[in-house]
Amino acid sequence: THLAGASLRGALLASANLQGANLQGANFSGAELTETDFTGAVLTDVDFSRALMRRAKIFSVQEGARAIFDGADLRDAQMTDNE
Repeated sequence: THLAGASLRGALLASANLQGANLQGANFSGAELTETDFTGAVLTDVDFSRALMRRAKIFSVQEGARAIFDGADLRDAQMTDNE
């Protein structure tokens, strides 16, 4: 999946499978991302501001520098120290 630079503000993507996706520079601000799987994704410069990310899976991220999580709801999200 290649969504680099995509504007997905406010998108409804609950339970989406974004494993291994190139999301570099994408804007997910205010998006519904509950239970979305970002395992192995590229998250460099991604904006998750105010996104609902409860129970999201963020494992083995390939690149995640400068991802923005300001105001994001990460309750019960599963994350690992990726780099």
